[in-house]
Amino acid sequence: MRKKKRLLAHKKSEAGFTLMEILVALVILAIVMGASYASFSALVGTDQAMGPMLKNLEDARRTMGWLERDFSSTSVSLPPAYRKPELFDDAQDPFRFEAWEENLGNGRFSGVRFAADAHLPFFGSPLKGLARISYTVLEKKDGSLALYRSDHIHPYPDTDRSEELRFLVCDNIKKFTLDFMDEKGEWHREWDSESNRYGWATPRAVRVGLETGRGPDARAMATEIRIPVWRESQGDL
Repeated sequence: MRKKKRLLAHKKSEAGFTLMEILVALVILAIVMGASYASFSALVGTDQAMGPMLKNLEDARRTMGWLERDFSSTSVSLPPAYRKPELFDDAQDPFRFEAWEENLGNGRFSGVRFAADAHLPFFGSPLKGLARISYTVLEKKDGSLALYRSDHIHPYPDTDRSEELRFLVCDNIKKFTLDFMDEKGEWHREWDSESNRYGWATPRAVRVGLETGRGPDARAMATEIRIPVWRESQGDL
């Protein structure tokens, strides 16, 4: 009789899991799935939170790339081909280097215009040559500020900057500053290579400050770019 009972118990254990074992397995599965969901939610939340910040960093990095490419391709007129203007109505140097500041919103933003061998053809145009390039911060219809780049090969448009054809470089500009180094190592926020104030010279380096983005997602970046060719002072600096 005892042998028969042991045989029945053995057969019962081979038949499958008990209800208690199934419940324990379900509890363990629920705990594992809950932990996995929490980890996934945290990962997705972090990705969503960092998305705007990463975009702002990428926008700033791309903008710095444009600026470095253009400033590193700067072209200037050198003596004896260049002669400083003696009279007010003398012809302007086509390779004139200009930089200025403008009030926009609650801040002051830099602008620059110079010649460079960095023309970007539009619509598959075969035209090539030295271009007059400018960077300007402008206000958009929604009140935000954006950085624009213009690029014209000769014949250049009128000196009025409103006549220039531009394309968008970077949205949501919070800061855009340019400082230029002279031959004495001093820095200037403005520049005009056709002015005796700067000795009819061109800068040797540019220091860029950029901040882009909205609110806490805004990100700042700075760099210094050496200009490979320059014109030395033609008079008192």
